[in-house]
Amino acid sequence: MAKENGFDGIDLAWQFPVVNEKKEKHTWGSFIHKVAKTVGITSKDSKEAEHKEQFTALVREVKGVLNANNCPYLSVSILPHVNSSVYFDFPGLQKYVDHFTLMTYDFRTPDRVPKLADHASPFKFVYADRLAWQNIESQVNKAIALKADRTKLVLGISTFGRTWKMDKDSGKSGAPPVNADGPGEEGTYTKTEGLLAYYEICPHLVESTAATTSLTLYRRVPDASKNLGTYAFRLPKDDVKGIWISFEEPETAKQKATYVKQNNLGGIALMDLSLDDARGLCDANRYPILKAVKNIL
Repeated sequence: MAKENGFDGIDLAWQFPVVNEKKEKHTWGSFIHKVAKTVGITSKDSKEAEHKEQFTALVREVKGVLNANNCPYLSVSILPHVNSSVYFDFPGLQKYVDHFTLMTYDFRTPDRVPKLADHASPFKFVYADRLAWQNIESQVNKAIALKADRTKLVLGISTFGRTWKMDKDSGKSGAPPVNADGPGEEGTYTKTEGLLAYYEICPHLVESTAATTSLTLYRRVPDASKNLGTYAFRLPKDDVKGIWISFEEPETAKQKATYVKQNNLGGIALMDLSLDDARGLCDANRYPILKAVKNIL
């Protein structure tokens, strides 16, 4: 199929069993239930070693078929909640793989944690009550520790926001983690609860200090520490539902691209172009997240 359609190759995003989310209970500013200091991996796969070996064999076969059909490129995507040390033999795989895409986003989503709104793709591990692997730096360091060639590691970043519904128990500050009531309402164009494209977010942003009473706007709160990411929120009022959004924007994308460049990683993968601001709805600048990344790299 790749050859018939003129593609350069394929990407394997194998859906191995995922790491379960810890059951966490949140009260204002802290968690009652303390998360263990370990990474909390609770895989139920009884054939981990066998599946790891079989995946390497599959990749070897796929690479051979691609080469025979003049489709030379093969990449492997590592999904955000898969334990890479269990299923990926980096030294064995990288003989056949051109790059590994680390899906370093969606660490927290309204599907996995419906009652707790939080940063979806933080850069660093900051507060101790969050699982230590749920951040970009941890995922990259882990892959390198497992003998992955850093020049083959590609950082996956999103062009969308993950959203939760705010209610009367969410408080008024918006500072995460925030008590929530499941996924936020679907967007006008994306039509998916819990997700908004960047172009569905950016036209409605105002700074958190703005004296606005409009019920259609989201208060944007940047992260001065550059460790967690930007979020925005709108409190529930009258017939307007509240929403909390963790999202990628050009500034945070620049930070991640700079990290990639400084650490000699393989590059950036955007997930995906269609959710960036392709029409320049925000400031007449088309594909602002893509351009922010490209200008750094």
